[in-house]
Amino acid sequence: MTASETSIFDAFSDMIPDDCKPLSPLSYHEYALKQCEWYNESSGNLNVSDGYNCEECKNRGYFQILDEEDNHVMRPCKCQRVRTFIRTMQVSGLGDLYRRCTFDRYKVENDWQRQCKESALAYAKGSSNGWFYFAGQSGCGKTHLCTAICSYLARHGRTIMYVVWKSVFDKLVQTKFKDADHEQILNAVINADVLYIDDFLKTPKNAEPAADMLSYALEIIDARYKTDRKTIFSTEFMIDDIFRFDDALGGRIAEKTKKNKIQVSRGDGKNYRRKE
Repeated sequence: MTASETSIFDAFSDMIPDDCKPLSPLSYHEYALKQCEWYNESSGNLNVSDGYNCEECKNRGYFQILDEEDNHVMRPCKCQRVRTFIRTMQVSGLGDLYRRCTFDRYKVENDWQRQCKESALAYAKGSSNGWFYFAGQSGCGKTHLCTAICSYLARHGRTIMYVVWKSVFDKLVQTKFKDADHEQILNAVINADVLYIDDFLKTPKNAEPAADMLSYALEIIDARYKTDRKTIFSTEFMIDDIFRFDDALGGRIAEKTKKNKIQVSRGDGKNYRRKE
């Protein structure tokens, strides 16, 4: 305002309602804080891609704050860790299995189920790159507990790759004479940070695996054995069966699993899918 404008305003200021009076100019610090407030009150759309709704950051994923020199700095919301986990599980191939296959939702009704859960949880919390082997009849909870292990590992920063053995084997056979595609499939499985192989060596009616299947299995397992990469198996074949199929394959799995083995013998009442 000019000097004359200021004097006029002062003369009539008592006649102007408070909410119509001009605001005092903001300092740079105050204006910077306002910008942070405007940003932090806005809504984001991260929930559209991952389905997770965060009321704290309103799905932006970040908060805007000021550093000591009044520069704007982005601080990640704690929901980012959850979103990273969700993306990891979706990319892994497990889809939404991780939502229902958790340690908390695994039903313990008898001693063998309690032992399975305790063994799986102990492995998940372990720090080594040892392997985990869960053998047993269909419906005894193999996929549930192995998925729970993967979920736990993903929450703690590991990258998971889930494969169904027959699907991988079929792709390898189909691309046998397509070198680039064949190598891409093999390398992805061999180099995965954490590999979960479901229904390992699965065959119709649990017949003995053919030579080409065992050859691919040994190639993958031997490579992961040599590079010490965390590997999880669920299968209907016991370790002794693997030795019977191929001594070298059985030896590597037995060595790397050591105490991290669950082998549920067949029996009535061990298929939870048949329970009402």
